[in-house]
Amino acid sequence: MSTANFEYLPSYKYQIKDFIGQDHGNENIQTENLQVKVYNSIEELPHEYDCFFQQINAQNFFLSRLWFTHLEQNTLEKNTQLRLYAVEEISPQPKLKALLVTTTPAAQNGARIRGWWVRPSSLGGFTNYLSQTHSLLIPESEDNAELLIKQLIEAIQQEKPRRSLIDLNLFDPDSKLFAHVISACTKSDMKVASYFYAGNLYEDTSHLNFDDYLSKRSSRVKKSLKQVKRIEKKHSFRFEMMTEAKDAERAISILDAVSKKSWKEEDYFKNFFPGLIRICAAEGSMRVGVLYIDDIAVAADFAIITSHSAVGMKSVYDLEFSKYSLGSILHLYTIKYFIEKDFVKSMNFGLFDDDYKKHWCSQRRELWGIAAFNMNTFWGRCGYICYSLIQMKGKLKLLLKSVILKLSVILNSIRTRSSKVRFRPAHEK
Repeated sequence: MSTANFEYLPSYKYQIKDFIGQDHGNENIQTENLQVKVYNSIEELPHEYDCFFQQINAQNFFLSRLWFTHLEQNTLEKNTQLRLYAVEEISPQPKLKALLVTTTPAAQNGARIRGWWVRPSSLGGFTNYLSQTHSLLIPESEDNAELLIKQLIEAIQQEKPRRSLIDLNLFDPDSKLFAHVISACTKSDMKVASYFYAGNLYEDTSHLNFDDYLSKRSSRVKKSLKQVKRIEKKHSFRFEMMTEAKDAERAISILDAVSKKSWKEEDYFKNFFPGLIRICAAEGSMRVGVLYIDDIAVAADFAIITSHSAVGMKSVYDLEFSKYSLGSILHLYTIKYFIEKDFVKSMNFGLFDDDYKKHWCSQRRELWGIAAFNMNTFWGRCGYICYSLIQMKGKLKLLLKSVILKLSVILNSIRTRSSKVRFRPAHEK
């Protein structure tokens, strides 16, 4: 039974050839030029990895070094430590091939298993509710992704004390990476459970102009444009989109001011959005749209442009002006900007299937998680039993509902028949 605290484990490395079994045949030759190094902080990563991150950053901001550094500095919870597993090509010179960013213990920052049976020996993907994808970094051009993932999982399995659980989320269930992770965990004698994590409503705008987009929206959305004329009868009205680095502090100030007048509670991590806005402003990916009534900011929206996509991060409006449908008006103005100025190919308003998003996005994708239980550990076995019971409970609930529904239909049928017999006319008896 392993209950050791991993908080002070040092960085280290594994030579892949040291722990690959003899039964792997030719695969042993292919992996002798690889090693897995483990780090405890983004800051520990050597500058030789910069080229790798430049390649990854071009794929998605939410896989970038900037994103994970910001998460580490602003969202790590108490008694949580970062663990980064890096697969390096050793010669002719060290070269990063893949990186898995995790936290220990698992069930931090939005993990599905948060709140139950979390042990210090567990690992979880380093994501939060604003992440758009998983924390496994492998370039799209990499031909040996399956092998690299296999080495990562085997390296984790070699850690002492042993890991009881690996919980990774936000994968496209149809992707090769998702299949490779499941395969690698299964081959390492782990019990693997894949699960639905979150829905993500989005809109493909690659072949749309704004008029095309608007024509597909509901009458409720179209009516919000009429509110602009209603506002202009009594007030001055204008829209501004802030995109430059010099606008960062003003954007932060406006978002904060409007947030205090909105329905939203204060952010749990107070420095998260200000820091993220500064980073995106410096990178040129910040988009902060603002509505003004009588030169007072009454609604603000923060989004990030990454990989030809617009991702909504935060939207607030002043409750005093709620009768004007400010949220809808602001969305229309910002979406118009995304399509006509940024030429985005898609857009979304973040994870989860909130009803309001259905007015703006007509397509949906699913993001799934992978929970791999190490059955060679006490807590891994306990975790798998717990997970299985929860799954069984859900199935029993569905079965019970089905039985109750069928019984209800049968009872209603019996009542109907008895009613007909009871009130049959006397001459028919």
